[in-house]
Amino acid sequence: MILINEIKGYMARDGITQKELAEMLGISIRTLSYRFENKNFGADEMYKMIKIFKIENPSAIFFADEVTR
Repeated sequence: MILINEIKGYMARDGITQKELAEMLGISIRTLSYRFENKNFGADEMYKMIKIFKIENPSAIFFADEVTR
C-alpha cells in the first residue's frame, strides 16, 4: 500500500503542485489523480519520486503495510 498522504506531504514541503509533479513524472494530471486515488504507481514513477523528493526510506512509503498504519 502506498501512503499517498506522505507523497502529498513531500509535495507541500517542496512547493510542488500536482500539475508540476505530473510533468516531472511524464504523465498527465488526470493519470496522476488516478494514481493517487487508486494508490497505484509504476516502478519508474516511484523511482522518479524517490529522486525528486530525496526520500531516504522509500519502502516505508511505497511498500507500507496497511495493518501497521
